[in-house]
Amino acid sequence: MKNIRFILTTLFLAAFTVSCDTDGGESELDLRVGAVSDITQNPELPTILNLIDLQEGQDITFGFTVDVAQGNVTSADVVGLYQTASGEIYGPVTLQAGITQFPTELTLSTSDVVNAFSELNSLDDFQLADNLIITTKLYLQDGTEIELWDENGRLYGSDILSSTIYNVDAFYPVGCPLNGSFAGDYQVTITGAGPFGAFAESGVYNLQETSQTQRTIALSYLPGAGGFGQSAVLEFVCGTVSVPVIASGIGCGTGSISYGSTDDGVEIDPADDSSFTLTITDFITDGGCGGAAYPVTLEFEKI
Repeated sequence: MKNIRFILTTLFLAAFTVSCDTDGGESELDLRVGAVSDITQNPELPTILNLIDLQEGQDITFGFTVDVAQGNVTSADVVGLYQTASGEIYGPVTLQAGITQFPTELTLSTSDVVNAFSELNSLDDFQLADNLIITTKLYLQDGTEIELWDENGRLYGSDILSSTIYNVDAFYPVGCPLNGSFAGDYQVTITGAGPFGAFAESGVYNLQETSQTQRTIALSYLPGAGGFGQSAVLEFVCGTVSVPVIASGIGCGTGSISYGSTDDGVEIDPADDSSFTLTITDFITDGGCGGAAYPVTLEFEKI
């Protein structure tokens, strides 16, 4: 039986093997038509493995649909790889074998994941920023087997992974999804001033949900200098919130003034979004304006 690992690099999903039959430079192309799968996460089930729930011993069920985007596929295996926060990769392991109906909806649990990977012993082994990767091994009608990972467990073929037509994998990171909290209107009291006066004016601001762990706030930065529209990101990571350093695009001819968190963030209660306080630093870089860094405090009270 043929067992082929290859990078699908053409729009026609073909793998080419060249064999030279003569010394005169003539060649024959052994053209084999490949295949590609399409994996869609079930949005009604978790797409982030909640670390807090796992630490409390709660099993998490997640789901996805396996389909064939192109190719003559007779069956498929659902394959899992597990990447730790430090970059170590476990697997690949087979999570479900012998799928012959497409599309097929599947559900798995974190207990299934523990049972499949010898490196995981319990739900306690899930750690923040780990990542479960779901992909497939395809079996074609001509006996060819297609795997989309290399010997180190790395998925490869950038044109496939970046496709807007199909998804050959599904990622389930370990984190702390906000599940809709820390969003909406807040009364924000802002204190802290530097060379151009206040960082921003106090008032009612809307925290917009941009992902399961991020919120954005639109503010008028440095109103004493005329005010400049900014969109700051609040990054929530399992009990802490921080603002990744932002280059404002404003300066005095040399670089840009920047602001954001200069530490690991401040602690919050993930179960209580009624109020929280965030401390950041403005003028981390001064953009050639000559000002010193200064602290800014934002106190959020939900309306």
